[in-house]
Amino acid sequence: MSGTSRERLLLCARLLWEKSDPEHPLTAAKLIASVEEAGLACERKSLYRDIAALRQAGMDIRSGRGRAAGYYVNTRLFEPAELTLLADAVEASRSVSRASSRTLTQKLQKLTSVYRAKALSRRLYLSGRPKTDNEALFYNLDTLHEAIDKKKKITFQYLEYAPDKTLRPRRGGQRYSVSPYLLCWDDENYYLAAYHDRYGGLSNFRVDKMRLINITGEPARECAEDVRAYASRSFGMFAGQVRHVEIELPESSLGVLIDRFGSEAFITPLDNGWLLASFDAAVSPVFFSFVFMLPQCRITHPEDVRLMYERRLEETLKMQKSEAEK
Repeated sequence: MSGTSRERLLLCARLLWEKSDPEHPLTAAKLIASVEEAGLACERKSLYRDIAALRQAGMDIRSGRGRAAGYYVNTRLFEPAELTLLADAVEASRSVSRASSRTLTQKLQKLTSVYRAKALSRRLYLSGRPKTDNEALFYNLDTLHEAIDKKKKITFQYLEYAPDKTLRPRRGGQRYSVSPYLLCWDDENYYLAAYHDRYGGLSNFRVDKMRLINITGEPARECAEDVRAYASRSFGMFAGQVRHVEIELPESSLGVLIDRFGSEAFITPLDNGWLLASFDAAVSPVFFSFVFMLPQCRITHPEDVRLMYERRLEETLKMQKSEAEK
């Protein structure tokens, strides 16, 4: 195949990939005109040979008749609905910055025709949904994967929000030192589960709030716990002691519980439409917030966790009343 023939073949493949789909076929005349506009000679016989070669190479090129006369790419790596799902997930993710969301969506658009790509450029409506300002998320993920694979400790600065809504380093910029074990996705955020040297136990860290991650030469500490089980029982970045808890709740609240714990929760029917749910959870402030979110729910076991929850409710009510009396 001559250089000109190869160029024509590649151009034909690009034109079909970018500018055709079942609703927008390209006629032979249109393809020939587009190739000639690029400065390459093309006639029908050579076009037919190129299309046959592309089909043999694996491109699913179909031809229609009548009003749909012409050639088009029928099958792609992703279906339109799948690309829409991916684009919406990128746009909705709070861990992905707005600039990175735009870049990722533009890359997804290249996986389909220009006509179907327009649907991906629309902005998913998210009512006031905050997104991170940290553009280093993907670099952080690469570095963390490398540290986990090599079983090496890492150090980093951890960020928090200041009153002016900007991110600033915690602890005056002092570096954290941890042994990284697992990356997980929870509540639309990436978290790192790691052994925290300072506290002598497992902790969670929001990946988009980590900065200046450095892989050290020091081996990571061997973990004696089931990190995956720990991650599934934790609530966001709030770590806590894993306890077996029991709560009573009405059937109307079961859906929220199942959405959070899935099949791990053991459900026992009680009287009058009530249920007893038993499951393991990391007891933390976010856990108590989750329980409070369940209407008419009450912790029944263990006793110390029930008392902790009651004290938290009492303190909250006391604070609310004191503010109202000012």
